[in-house]
Amino acid sequence: RGIAVTSDALTLWGVSPALGRLFTEPEVASEERLVVLADSLWRRSFGGDPAIVGESVPLDGEPHPVIGVMPPGFEVHTPWTSGQKVELWTPLRQPGRGGRGNFGLLAVARLKPGVSWRAAEAEIRGIASRLQAEYPATNSRTQVWILPFQDQVVGGLSTQFLILIVAVGLVLLAASANVASMLLARGAYRTTEIAIRESLGAGRGRILSQLLTENALISLLGGAAGVLLARWSVGFIRSILPAEVPRADGIEVDAAVLVFALVLTVLTALLFGLAPALVAARTDIVSTLRRGAGTATATRRRTRILRGLAAGQVALAFLLANGAVLLYTSYRNVLHTPLAFDAENVTTARIALQGERYEGDESKAAFWEGLIDRLEGVAGVEKAAVTTKLPLEGGRNGQILVGDEMYDSEVQRPQVEISYVSRGYFEAMGIPLLAGRVFRAGEGSEEARAVLVNRAFVERYYPGGNPIGEVFRENRADPRWTATIVGVVADVPQWGPIHPTLPEWYAPFPLGPRTDSHLVVRSRQAPASLLASLQTEVLEVDQGLPLSRPRTMDQVLREAAGRRQFLIDMVGLFAAFAQILAMSGIFGTVSNQVSQRTREIGIRVAFGADHRRILTMVLGQGLALAGIGVGVGMALMGSFAGVLRSQLHGVGPFSVVHAGVAIATVVLVTLLATTLPALRATRVDPMEALRFE
Repeated sequence: RGIAVTSDALTLWGVSPALGRLFTEPEVASEERLVVLADSLWRRSFGGDPAIVGESVPLDGEPHPVIGVMPPGFEVHTPWTSGQKVELWTPLRQPGRGGRGNFGLLAVARLKPGVSWRAAEAEIRGIASRLQAEYPATNSRTQVWILPFQDQVVGGLSTQFLILIVAVGLVLLAASANVASMLLARGAYRTTEIAIRESLGAGRGRILSQLLTENALISLLGGAAGVLLARWSVGFIRSILPAEVPRADGIEVDAAVLVFALVLTVLTALLFGLAPALVAARTDIVSTLRRGAGTATATRRRTRILRGLAAGQVALAFLLANGAVLLYTSYRNVLHTPLAFDAENVTTARIALQGERYEGDESKAAFWEGLIDRLEGVAGVEKAAVTTKLPLEGGRNGQILVGDEMYDSEVQRPQVEISYVSRGYFEAMGIPLLAGRVFRAGEGSEEARAVLVNRAFVERYYPGGNPIGEVFRENRADPRWTATIVGVVADVPQWGPIHPTLPEWYAPFPLGPRTDSHLVVRSRQAPASLLASLQTEVLEVDQGLPLSRPRTMDQVLREAAGRRQFLIDMVGLFAAFAQILAMSGIFGTVSNQVSQRTREIGIRVAFGADHRRILTMVLGQGLALAGIGVGVGMALMGSFAGVLRSQLHGVGPFSVVHAGVAIATVVLVTLLATTLPALRATRVDPMEALRFE
C-alpha cells in the first residue's frame, strides 16, 4: 500500500532516507514516475539489496525508478490507512476529477517554533474564509480544522489505553495489598525478635529502616522478574494488538521502560511495606518479652489491618470483574447488531486498477464486467459483484437537492452516503430489497442516473410517502446529474456496526468506477477454499493485478470490533489476576484468624458445637470480608463509569444484572478461598487446643 505525496510531505518529518534521497519539488511538479520504498518492503521484496536505488520496479503496470529507502521504523499515518502499513511513496500528481471540489487530500504541516496549533488553526481559518469569498461554488460550505498529529494517530485508542492503565493500577494495588498481608502476618512471628533488638538498644527508626530494606529487596526482585517477563512477552503483546495501533513494531523494553519499572518498584515497596513495618516497629517490649508474643492490642490492630487489606482486594477484584463483564456484553452486542446483510460465505478483496491501461472509466468498467462474468462461472460461486466501498468501513459521501430545494452556497445540507455497485451486488451481499427493483443492464447515464436508496434515505426525504420514481439532483447551482429512484434496500451500517446508519444512494458501477474497488463473492462453500481460484481468475484477466486484503465479511465485522476484542482480552486477564490475588488474600486472612482462634474453637467444640456450626462460622468470616469489599467496590463504581461509558454499547456502566454476575464471581472466589481454613477449623481437637494454650 502506498500514498502519493508532495516533496515536503516526507522532508517535514525530519527523517533522512537510509539509502538514496527523497523527491524534489521539480520532480513532483513534472509528475515524474519515481518511488521511495519503506524499509520493510525493501527487505521483503528486494532482499535488502542496496543496489535497488536507481533500478526501476514495476508499479501499477509502469516502471518507477527507486530513488530512496526510508529507515526502519519510519511510518506515516493517514485517516485512510488506519491498520495498514504504508510501504511506498510516489510523487503526487495534480488532482483530476473534481478539480477545486476534490477534498480527498490530507494536508500535513510542521509548526514554527513557539507557534501553537490553536494559533495556526485561527490563521488557516482566516485563509479559508477568503477562499470561501473567492470561490463560493466549491468553498462556501467548507471548514478547516487542525489536529495534532499524535491525536490523529492515536485517536479513539487513547480511551482504551486509559482503561488498561486503570486496570493495571488496580491489579498492582491488589498485589501490593496481598504482599502487605503476608508481611503483616509474618510480622506476628517476629515480635519477640524485634522486642529483643529494641531492648538491646536498637531504636524504632533503625527497626523501621531494616524492615523497609527487606521489603525493598523483595520489591526489587519482583520488579526484575517483571521486567524479564515483559521482555519475553513483547512479541505476544504485539501480536494481539489491534491492527490500527500505531508503531506497534516499535514496542520494546527500552531505557524509559526500565526507569519507569525502577520508580514503580520503589513506590510499590513503600506501598506494601510501610504499614507492616510500622505495626512491627511499635512492638510493646515488656508485654512481648513477658508473653513471648505480641500483645492483645497489637494482635487486634494487626487483625483489623489484615481484614481491611483483604476487603480492599475484594473491592478491586469486584471492580475488574464488573468491568470485564460489561465489556464482554458490549462486545457481544456489537457482534450481534443487526447489519442488514448476510456475511456468511461472503469473500471480499480489494483490487486497484492503476496505470495507462485503466485511465478511462470505460476500461475500468470493462475489466470488472469481464472479471465478474468469469467468477460466476467458477464452481461454488453463487454471485460476484463489485462495489466502491464495503459495509462497516466508510467511504464517499456528498450532498443532494430533493424536490423543490434550491441551491444555496450558504446552506450546509446533510451528508448522504454514495456507493457505486454492480447489478449483482445486493444479491452477493445478501441485502434485502424492500421496494421497487434493482438495476437493469445498461440502465441510466452519467447525467440521468437510476439509483436505489436505503430506508434511512426514505425516512429523511420521503417520510410516509412512496419514493419510487422520485428525482433528486446534485447540490450545485448547475447540477451535472439527476437521479431517479427505482428501488429501496435495507439500511447497511457504513461506518461501523454501532454507528447510526446514514441515508445512502447506490448507482450502477459503470457510472462512477473508482481506481480502488472491492470484489464481493458469495459462495456455496467455505470462503477460504475460494481464494486461490479468485486470484487465478484475476490473473487470467490481467497478470499484473494482485488481490489485496482478501477477507471474509465475518473478518471485516470482527476487525471493525477489533479494538473491543483486545480490550476485553486484557481487562479479562487482569480481572482473573485480581480474583487470584483476592483469593490468596482472603485465604491468608481467614487462615490467620483460625490460627488465632484455635483455643476458642476448641472450647466451642468442647461445649458441643458441631462441625457444621464451626464451618458456617469460618465461612461467614470470609463472606463478611467479601461483603465489605463488594460494598466498597460498588461505592467506587462511579469513579470509573465515565471511562467505561464510551466503550460500552447496548449496556450502561451501572447494570444490576452485570454487577450481580461480578458479585457472584467474588462470592465464589471467597468460598473457594475460605473452604480449606474452614475444614481445618472443623478438625480442631479440643483437648489438644486447650493443652497447647
